[in-house]
Amino acid sequence: MADWERKPPFIPIPKEILAKFEEQTAILSQQGITREAFQEAARKKIAEKGISFVLAVYQAFDEFLEQEIKISGVTLACKKGCSQCCDTLIISTEMEIDEVIRFVNNIPRAVRIPLIRRALSFAREWRDYTKNQFVPEIDPFKSFKDWKGRPCPFLNEDDGSCSIYPVRIMDCRRLTSLTPCTADMKTLIPCDLHHQGPGHYRFQCEIWATNMILEEQGRKFRLPDPRLSPVTPVHHWLWIKEREFG
Repeated sequence: MADWERKPPFIPIPKEILAKFEEQTAILSQQGITREAFQEAARKKIAEKGISFVLAVYQAFDEFLEQEIKISGVTLACKKGCSQCCDTLIISTEMEIDEVIRFVNNIPRAVRIPLIRRALSFAREWRDYTKNQFVPEIDPFKSFKDWKGRPCPFLNEDDGSCSIYPVRIMDCRRLTSLTPCTADMKTLIPCDLHHQGPGHYRFQCEIWATNMILEEQGRKFRLPDPRLSPVTPVHHWLWIKEREFG
């Protein structure tokens, strides 16, 4: 196993957090909850259910997350209508945004049309912001700062629910908190299991699912390293793929 497969991609991880990751992995392994078991569960779902790779990974993630929460004994504060973490830029792989488009194109027209209009209005605003359809020519940290407090294109602001919840992107699935979130909390951080505020990669299955999607997309594009797989804000994908919405 490559070293990068043991930890979250892209993000520099403090040594003390990595040490806790290793300790957590060892505890889970004793219960048969391993990266290999996760991968096998996803592959089995593809074979038995005939679903897409991304949906299989999502379903495996949901199952393993439930197991990890039970073993850890932690209680998440996350619940329906708690949407503080939705007021920021969400990043996505192309495979995941394609799954979102398929989902949206198959919901009833009365719901679909307003949702598409809203999503594309955000996409066009992003177009005016970046002015480059292929590579955003801006500092990614600046863009997150500029767009902080802006809702996700798929957030239902009436009740704080997610309009695409069954196919929500890994960037959304990874973000958990043990305490109710507030606007001043930082969310773009890797955290250990018992970190009280919002953070990513609290659970090992978050790493396994994210890396599995990157690996598959890397194979699809024949990339020498899966970490080269394009990951960019949802707004940017929506701009590029606006004609694919039905």
